Amino acid sequence: PKATVTLTFPAKLLTETFILSAKTDPNIGEGIIGGNLLTVERTGTKEITATGKKDIGTKASGTINVRNCEDTNSHPLVAGTKATAGGKVFLTASTVTIPAGQFSGGGTICNSVAVAVGVSASEAGDTYNLTGANFTLSGLPSRISGSGSTSGGTTKQITVLSQTDVNAAYDELKTQLTLDGTNELKGKAGSQAVIDEAIKSAISEQKVDKEVGAQTEKATATLALGLFTIAFDQTAVEAAAKDKLATKLEDGEQLIIPSDRKPTVVFKELTDDKALLNMEITATGYAAPDIDKAALGREVNNKSASDAESFLQDKYGAESVKIEI
Repeated sequence: PKATVTLTFPAKLLTETFILSAKTDPNIGEGIIGGNLLTVERTGTKEITATGKKDIGTKASGTINVRNCEDTNSHPLVAGTKATAGGKVFLTASTVTIPAGQFSGGGTICNSVAVAVGVSASEAGDTYNLTGANFTLSGLPSRISGSGSTSGGTTKQITVLSQTDVNAAYDELKTQLTLDGTNELKGKAGSQAVIDEAIKSAISEQKVDKEVGAQTEKATATLALGLFTIAFDQTAVEAAAKDKLATKLEDGEQLIIPSDRKPTVVFKELTDDKALLNMEITATGYAAPDIDKAALGREVNNKSASDAESFLQDKYGAESVKIEI
């Protein structure tokens, strides 16, 4: 005849958080496990459909008459001054002096003499062709202004390669190469563990076969990407976690780690020299009385079930004792 004795004890939860490093150097010590450096190189190309627009039409030009209705002082008007009308910006072509203002009617009527100055549009386009427009001059009072007309502006839009087009292609290439490279790294790792956040990448080359701003419908972007990480054995992490938890045991206790209580691993740092991976480990387990099962069997030998239950409950402080014969 034989029996199964089951003792149940109140759970005593143990938790420990610590830093663990995976090192590619074979010289490892406390708080360090072995690591394996993995690297891959990936290169990809992508055809770009240009979406940029550029107006290569002609710029409007003309002459405006500027006069001073502000004060009785003369004012310099330097070449390159912005003259704005209807939201369109023109630039003066030469440096002139705006004569002093002349007034009558007690200063209420402006009789100032105008000075002519040539202007040209800041951009090409037929929207810069203006008739009888009033111009404000940058850096001068509003009552020192000009009026006139401009013509000769034409609009001709072409498709060009924009920086936005190029950046979008680079971003898409990097995303795809990172995904492919990550899968390749994990394949190289085999049974070893890899932390996604610990996979680092660096662009070794990026280029496009057309200049930004060039007239084109298509272009080709090329990007080369290197990825690296340090892989490690999950069993080594679990052993380190077990050792840390064991330091919290009191005399007469043993460590119990259920199969569903795997240590959690959080990425902290991967050094630039690719030699050290630092992780934050959180381990959990339970402290239970350290019972010699063989001795327990001898202690209850030849006892009745009820006597054995009482004896074990008193001696070991079990929450419950169950004996199945």
